[in-house]
Amino acid sequence: MYWGESRVMQQLRMLVEKVAATDANILITGENGTGKEMLAREIHALSARHRKEMISVDMGAITESLFESELFGHVKGAMPMPTVPESSRLPTTARSSSMK
Repeated sequence: MYWGESRVMQQLRMLVEKVAATDANILITGENGTGKEMLAREIHALSARHRKEMISVDMGAITESLFESELFGHVKGAMPMPTVPESSRLPTTARSSSMK
């Protein structure tokens, strides 16, 4: 990925490399067309999960009230499960997914 020469972009590159080395969940926010998915793909490519599938989900297409049940197969307030239930829209590779 080409990062450019500006100090801000070099700082962003260093941050991407830092978080890619962790197992942290990362939320990337921003306006349409600002490169959120490109950034998520770079983090994924640099992560230990790079051999797993990355799933990109357009969060604008899912209402807030249906977010949890649509993605994870449970209703708000349900206890988290160790694996993704069959009724979810995400396969078992959910830990390597991207949401935009």
